[in-house]
Amino acid sequence: MINLRSAVPALAVAAIVLALVGCTPAPTVLPDVVVEHTGTSPLDENEWVKAVRASELAMALAWNSGDFSIKSLGESTSPGEIDRFYKSYANEARKERAPIVYSGPSIWAPISVTPSGDSADIVACVATQDRGINAEHPGTDYGLDTGLIWNWTFERLPSGAVERTWNQQTADECSAEMAEVLTFDPAPTLPEKINEGDIRAPADSD
Repeated sequence: MINLRSAVPALAVAAIVLALVGCTPAPTVLPDVVVEHTGTSPLDENEWVKAVRASELAMALAWNSGDFSIKSLGESTSPGEIDRFYKSYANEARKERAPIVYSGPSIWAPISVTPSGDSADIVACVATQDRGINAEHPGTDYGLDTGLIWNWTFERLPSGAVERTWNQQTADECSAEMAEVLTFDPAPTLPEKINEGDIRAPADSD
């Protein structure tokens, strides 16, 4: 026979554990990343190029999911840049604007990389076709025929994460045929609106 008096504390503990488990958000399910077009720039294997691509990929995944605590974002991107990105997303939710998702990270080909200690200047040809998808532009097409030259400066933190400290678009045209194209599979679903309560803040956010 079960002693109910001794069983009650055990049942109470079990109830608390179940309640805590129930309050833990389920991990965000991220899509696969498919290489649609292999980059052919001789700088694709440059450590700075790879670091910047990792950061941009993580940022696109975070924006699409509304989860700014994902591990790849914290590993690749500076806390300051993550915080600005998170606040921009939350601001879009508060303004109830038509949401935007991205079919993949931005498309660009490195033209030159000039490192200097813990920073590097990168010149890139960025495809003019935006990867953004919204109600007005639901397609996922992209073009590599035309692009514009951009100048960037990135700094690398001791953790290995990077932060963009300078960003300049020029009027000089270029061909983005050498650019790597990554696409999310499955394609992101365009939500009707962003629910602010569903946004997951960065792990170290106040």
